[in-house]
Formats: sequence, C-alpha cells, structure tokens
Amino acid sequence: MALAISSFFILYMRSKTFAIGLILFASLGMIFVMFKLTKANEIARNDFTRNYRNINLSALDSVDLTYTSFYIAGTSKNNIYLGNISSPLYILKYNLATQDTEHFYIDTFLSRNLQSATITIDSPSFYIQDIASRQLVSGNLNDTSQIRVIEKNIFFAEALSLSKQSNILRTLKNESKEYAIAKTSVTDDRIVKNEDLLEKQIEGLFSTDGMLHYSKEYSTLLYLYYYRNEFICIDTNLQLINRCHTIDSNTHAKIKISKISSKNQITMSAPPLIVNKKSKVSKDKLYVLSPLLSKSESKEDFLNNSTIDVYNFTTCMYEYSFQMHGPNNKRLTDFEIKNDKIVALFGNYLVIFKMGI
Repeated sequence: MALAISSFFILYMRSKTFAIGLILFASLGMIFVMFKLTKANEIARNDFTRNYRNINLSALDSVDLTYTSFYIAGTSKNNIYLGNISSPLYILKYNLATQDTEHFYIDTFLSRNLQSATITIDSPSFYIQDIASRQLVSGNLNDTSQIRVIEKNIFFAEALSLSKQSNILRTLKNESKEYAIAKTSVTDDRIVKNEDLLEKQIEGLFSTDGMLHYSKEYSTLLYLYYYRNEFICIDTNLQLINRCHTIDSNTHAKIKISKISSKNQITMSAPPLIVNKKSKVSKDKLYVLSPLLSKSESKEDFLNNSTIDVYNFTTCMYEYSFQMHGPNNKRLTDFEIKNDKIVALFGNYLVIFKMGI
C-alpha cells in the first residue's frame, strides 16, 4: 500500500496537467478503498473461543483532546494524568470527581537533552524515561523543578519503579543482543539480571519483545509477550513464579528476521502477527487488548469494537472478555482500570466509563 501511494505521488508530481493529477489521485482513492475492504474481508479467525460478559459500561464523560498523540501516564486517587509523545514534558491532568482538566509542563534542565522521552506518574512521584539518552530520572509533581537522575548510561527498552530505592529494567544480556530483565538499586548502583526469564524464539530481541507491569497489591511483576500467547509472573527478586498462557493458540512468534551484515544489525523483514496489542494490570487481573478474532464471534462486531480479555494472573486463568465502542467508531489506543471505572483513549478522545459488574 505504501509503495502504491509513493508511486502515485511521484507520478502526480511529474504530471504536466492538472487533469492527469486528478485521475491519478482518483485512482489512488480507489486503491485505498479496495485495500481497506480487502483487509476487512481477510481478517483471519483463530482457533479459540471467548466468554463475553456484559459489564454494563456507561460513559460518564468524553473529552475531545484534538490530538492523537496522548497516552495514559498514570493515575492517583482522583486524577488521571496524560502524557504526549509530541511534547514529552507536557501533562494533562483530568479530575475524575469534577471532570475538570489542567495543563502544565514539567520544568527541568533536561528538556533540551531529551530525545524520545515518556513519562510515568505514580502521584506525587513522576519518572521520565528517555531510551535514546539512556536516562531515567524522577521528581515530585509538587515541585517539578527538582529532579534526580536515578539511572544513567544503562541501555533499557522499558523501565518501571518498584520503589524510591529500586527499579526494574528490560535491558540486554551482557554477551548478546537479547533482552533480559534487570533490577537496579539506587543506593548502591547494583544491577542484578535474570537472563533466563525471557525465552527466545528465532532470535532473542524481537521474539521476546513485550510489556512490563507491576501489581503493587500482589508484589508481582508481569511480562506479556507481543507476539505469542504467554505472560510471565515474577517476584520482586526476579525469580519466576509462573508461566501462563493467553487463550489464543499462537505459541510461537510469527516474525521474519533479516540481517544487515554491513551494519551488524537485525530487522524485521515483514509485519509481525501481533497477539497482544496493549495491556494493563489492576490488582490480580491482567487486561489484554487483543487484535485477534475468535472462531465464533461476529466479524462485524469485532471490527466495530475493541476487545479486552481478562485473566487472573495468580491462577493463570482466563476469566472473561468484554468489548468497548469508541466515539466515531475509533479504536482503543490506551486504557487504564481505576476501581469501577475504565479510563480509555480512542485516538483523540478521552472517555471515562463506569463498570456495572
């Protein structure tokens, strides 16, 4: 599709008449429509069945954020905090009780040096992760000018804070370009790695890519793979508790890898099959946004809604699924479970749902 767009754009730019340009763009439009229809018709059914539950979702509020670059950075008792990938130090705070919004920036001397930063908020603390510059810094929302660097010059693809004294990183093994889980200590600069938690398939980088979570209530770390039906439960000392599986049948990552010898790099040579698209943890539950159609559900309902599968990670058991419908048929891009509420981002819309289970 991208190749077709590029080709038509080049031809359009080289056209000597406006009429030819219109014909080319009309043809491009037809190709785009056919592409969308083909993708909708080609969506594959998978060999598993969902147990849908009516959780009686009711929308309490909807806010048009204008831009689609927001993500959920964190929550507190009464507030939701949104970060923005286009403006790394910008925060939008939404009050659940009053439905008011507040905008502010984190004022820090690091602003000129940040390259690809994201923010995590565990109010009143905040953490800035900048993967490109290999920095993890922390601060307090009550005085955002005061920050401290807690990790520096350590490669990490993902980081989360267990406490003010320790952090969990998805980093690399010492001897190879493979992911590993590590725990760092702020007090003595120790780095403890467990290189056996993530099990590679094909190779150790893309096949072990995933999402890292922490349940405070159960003092349990979770790691959910993107490309296979597995999640791992880990204690805070990086010892394996259990290996669990999601309900689909994709036990092996469906990815294709190419090597660029001149640059000593590996890359994906084809789009991978994403098994688990987005996930969040709340108490003993793992909530997974799934892009996979089960064998018995309506294709139309699946395409018009976003599907969440719910697991109890303490028992490794799948419990139920539910669907969420976004404004203007937009797809779910991020979400958070907050007691009896679901905070959801559908593109540029923030929607607050109440669950009536």
